[in-house]
Amino acid sequence: MWWVHNMLLNTLVLLSAYVNVMAVTGTERWNLPKS
Repeated sequence: MWWVHNMLLNTLVLLSAYVNVMAVTGTERWNLPKS
């Protein structure tokens, strides 16, 4: 069942990358109007 473990790892990596991108874009969007 190594493919299940690999799939879970890939999902975690994609989720973390997606969260990081959304956090960066979100902070940029919120900081632009304030400044």
